[in-house]
Amino acid sequence: MPKPGDHEQERRRKHERERQRHEHEHELEKIGDDPKRHTEIIARRWSGSPPPTFDRYAKALKQWRALPGAVKRSADTTKDDGKQ
Repeated sequence: MPKPGDHEQERRRKHERERQRHEHEHELEKIGDDPKRHTEIIARRWSGSPPPTFDRYAKALKQWRALPGAVKRSADTTKDDGKQ
């Protein structure tokens, strides 16, 4: 049988858990909204990497297309196939 005050104690615990969950979600939202933080992450990720060039892009694209299940060719609507 519940003791007097147990209901109030459980209500407070539930309220505290809900508050903590809301706080955590709010913190996660702030992480993605900070452009300065995003720039720092990108800079760290690319630090020490050679700069992108046409040749490196072409090599990466070739590697990507070689992956199983990867799209082999993008839809190119500007290419004229000679059909009218």
